[in-house]
Amino acid sequence: MKFRNYFLLSSFAFVATGFLALVLTGRLDIISPVLYIAAVVGAWWIERNRPDLLIARKRAAMISAIAIPLTVVDILIVTRNPFLGLARFALLLAAIKLFQKKDDSDWVWLYGLAFGQLLLAASLTVDATFLVSLMLFLFFLVTTLSAFEIERTHRKLNRVEEEEFAMRADRPRPLRRGWFVSAIGGGQMVLVALLAVPIFFILPRFGGGYLGSAYSQSQTLSGFSERVNLGDLENIKLNRTVVMYVKLDRPPNRPLRWRGLVLEEFDGVRGAWRAVRPFRGTTLERVPGVPSRFDVEPLAPGTVASDLLEQTIYLEPMSNQTLFAASRAKRIDNAPREVAVDATGSLRGPRHHTSRLSYVVTSDVVGPSESELAKDTSTDYPEDVRTLDLQLPEIDPRVAELARSVIDDAVTPHDKARRIELYLKNEFEYSLELTRQDTSIDPVADFLINVRQGHCEYFATSMAIMLRSVGVPSRVVNGFQTGEYNAISETYTVRQADAHSWVEVYFAGSNEWIEFDPTPAAGLNSYDPSLAADLRKSIEAMQLIWIRYVVALDTHEQLSIFRSIQGGLIEAKTWVTTKFASFRRSIAEMFDGRSGTMSMPGVLTVIVVAMLGVGALSISGMLLHHRGWRIGRFVFPVWRWRRWWDRSSEPSQKAAVHFYEQMCAMLDKAGIHRQPFTTPREFGVECGLEEVRTITEHYHRVRFGGETSRSVERDVASALASLASTLRKPRKAQPAEPPAAAPGSGGPGGSVDTAKPKSTE
Repeated sequence: MKFRNYFLLSSFAFVATGFLALVLTGRLDIISPVLYIAAVVGAWWIERNRPDLLIARKRAAMISAIAIPLTVVDILIVTRNPFLGLARFALLLAAIKLFQKKDDSDWVWLYGLAFGQLLLAASLTVDATFLVSLMLFLFFLVTTLSAFEIERTHRKLNRVEEEEFAMRADRPRPLRRGWFVSAIGGGQMVLVALLAVPIFFILPRFGGGYLGSAYSQSQTLSGFSERVNLGDLENIKLNRTVVMYVKLDRPPNRPLRWRGLVLEEFDGVRGAWRAVRPFRGTTLERVPGVPSRFDVEPLAPGTVASDLLEQTIYLEPMSNQTLFAASRAKRIDNAPREVAVDATGSLRGPRHHTSRLSYVVTSDVVGPSESELAKDTSTDYPEDVRTLDLQLPEIDPRVAELARSVIDDAVTPHDKARRIELYLKNEFEYSLELTRQDTSIDPVADFLINVRQGHCEYFATSMAIMLRSVGVPSRVVNGFQTGEYNAISETYTVRQADAHSWVEVYFAGSNEWIEFDPTPAAGLNSYDPSLAADLRKSIEAMQLIWIRYVVALDTHEQLSIFRSIQGGLIEAKTWVTTKFASFRRSIAEMFDGRSGTMSMPGVLTVIVVAMLGVGALSISGMLLHHRGWRIGRFVFPVWRWRRWWDRSSEPSQKAAVHFYEQMCAMLDKAGIHRQPFTTPREFGVECGLEEVRTITEHYHRVRFGGETSRSVERDVASALASLASTLRKPRKAQPAEPPAAAPGSGGPGGSVDTAKPKSTE
């Protein structure tokens, strides 16, 4: 590939990376990317094949001026989004500039515009897709700037000077270009990464996407609010958008549910639940001496570490303030300062957060056992529980009759709850296609008596109302199922399709709210392994790595990383120490303990190892020397012995021919030609140039005197540079041509023969 073509390809690719970053934010419309791609491809073809079609700079400036009022109209009337309008304006300016006749300043302007597009994209998103455009931008930044400097410098050097600077001792080496520059760019990126990554992990992290949060049309979650109506869930049940990633400190011993809102007040006519508990203050009280830690509620007496489960949650942007956690949350780390909690243990974060949140919750997931709950017969309920969680709205009396028939002779709250739970699980069907058979009665009665199929909100609501009708306090919880386990990232991926509702029942003896789930098994998501599922998990694992170590990297994560590094170093030290001790024991066994002499197996082992080592060094050194790899001088000492077998390969004669022919080429270009019958020494005298005589003298010493080319390299290079400078100066008029010289004498005025001599002798 010609270097000019490589320069154009690298420059256009560099300009396109800024555009790619904007596209991957997902904030552009469909038309703008299509038009810009067509503009980039068309401008590249014209620049390479028909540069005469490029427009002049003044015309491009006029078109750019017209684009300014169009952008104002776009921002104020069409999109009403300043950042989308600015993105379109930047793309339009770049497209106009691509079709313009460009000098060095125009290319620099395009490069700067691509950088501006990348910064705009960085302010609009914190997704892992930005990493793709960032890596491409950095790569083409290095290669394009290198190619730009080579292209710019190349125009200022004539061919002779370029060859002169490219010449080395043994043979002329042309400038490495094209893909070599790409390789250098990749190597520089690796070096920068090795230096920057440690600093990146040490520096504190801050949230991203602030500009996008202010003006973006955020794709936030739905389905969670302080007021939930029956029938809302089917709208989001099939949505596979990721809600959050949950990483646990240890495998759970039972299925978990991610608790969100607790709903206690029910309107039987409309089938609407509402959260009524006030949140305690605007912020939780911080734990003294512990950074970013808040106590939700105190630990129960006798709680041990094995009862607690730590969950690291990476929550996507939401349209409400709900924070999720496993039941009985005790404390929260790395929480936003706006976090609050109500009397039910529901957590609330920032209002309408439009960037990802990451926090760590510790929950007591053990609770009372089944046998303890079965023995709990207390009905000494607190006043707030009697008021809210035994509240029974106007519903069809057949619901209470059905509840009494289901519990039959059950006495304890636990037995009543289990019988109603099993009845709903076994006698009803799960379905997202909801119908109403009798609109004259409330939705719960219609579900229990007529329809007998529905989704989890109907099952949870029915169980809660049936329990309240028989005197057992209960409430509905809206949250998520456990989600899909990803073995690659060791996390649970929770989607909107995992949205779920269940019931909490109060037990006065232990003062605990216990989870019950009356939804049939068909309503619980299962994830079957498949190739598509494995691919999706790999992509989600990469997304989580980006979120965890880039977007949401905080002090807690940094300390975790440093602990992992410390543990790895300790393990490596232990392994090396163990292996070294084992090696010492093996060496000691080779010797006879009484005489101190080496045994026969030991002697043979040392001899074989030594022979293999010498052979490997010798062969490697010869191969590296044969391929011309100078690294062999430092890696393999055998390289230093190359003169033993390769003294005759010194290319001094070829080097002498080269620099002398280089001089002849420079003189030919200036109109001074050497005739075939003129010897080098005669030609040097006839030219009348001191530099020619100096180079000729070195030529004879190297070719016929046995000197090496390296010993005269500096003098020859200096003489060639001086000769080039002398030949560029205007020459005075030459005197009349003298009479023809005798054969063999030659001279500057001899007949001109532009053919280069086949021999320099």
